[in-house]
Amino acid sequence: MNTYKWNCRDVEVYTTYSDAEGNTEPLVIYKVNWEILVCDEIGNATTISGIQELEIKNLNNFTSFENVTNDEVTGWVKASMGESGVEFQQQNADSELDKLINPTTQTLHLIAD
Repeated sequence: MNTYKWNCRDVEVYTTYSDAEGNTEPLVIYKVNWEILVCDEIGNATTISGIQELEIKNLNNFTSFENVTNDEVTGWVKASMGESGVEFQQQNADSELDKLINPTTQTLHLIAD
């Protein structure tokens, strides 16, 4: 069984953002550049990456940037993707790992002219 480690540390922020209710906060994360490291049971591994925009219409439960953790942002990304989106990305990671383990092409060098 493969395991997945999410890295959601690279984020894009608005320097200042105001929601529809007039709440204004600095450094509001609106986009996450995520990576998934997938590993199999014998140590083969590869990484896939993508971008997820976050819903930021309401800042009532805002967490200041200096207090945000990778786990928290990963939760936001997964919630934005939905369960089927997370499963889709993990299946993509599985597919990339399978291509690494079982390549369908090779680069060869010709010996003679």
